[in-house]
Amino acid sequence: MTREGNVTELSNLKVGDQVLSVDNGQNLIFEPILGFIHAEPNGFYDFLSIFITAPCNDTIVLSVTSNHLIFLYKNAYPIFAGKVRVGDDLQIVVNEKLSYGKVVDVKLRKSEGFYAPLTSTGKIVIDNVLASNYADVKNHYLAHIAMKPYKWWLQMFGLTSHNINWYIRSLQLFAEKWLGSIMYDGTFEISGFM
Repeated sequence: MTREGNVTELSNLKVGDQVLSVDNGQNLIFEPILGFIHAEPNGFYDFLSIFITAPCNDTIVLSVTSNHLIFLYKNAYPIFAGKVRVGDDLQIVVNEKLSYGKVVDVKLRKSEGFYAPLTSTGKIVIDNVLASNYADVKNHYLAHIAMKPYKWWLQMFGLTSHNINWYIRSLQLFAEKWLGSIMYDGTFEISGFM
């Protein structure tokens, strides 16, 4: 969701667009997109469709890759989407407030392209679900610290390239070599296919 109240596809966002997020005090805020950690418009990829029932009985469907981090309700540490189980409570937005929603189903599907926008808080609300900007590494806060030099670069010099994959790839290589135990293992559980 943008500051203007529009719901838009991640593929339509650009650097500078204001999107819904959550600050460290658990307040809903709008903040700008600083860049994209991943922006792959082509190709088909595996996505999880996580079906969530909100307290008002509305159903929310989050479309996310299994290696992306999302926040459980009343838990400061997000988990890989692929580790979410039916019955888990996720942090969602209902009536412009943070709330909880119960996972009722998880299905696997293919979808074209994937995007991971970067915000100052390292968080973003996607499909009314609070998600981390980060994937692959199970510690959101470690990933957030690792992105600080890039954010400082942006503040000092501005965006010099739409693609920050060189920085992300360097971090991934470091983590794989030295911190393998914090990387996503690639396993997930689903209840069906779409």
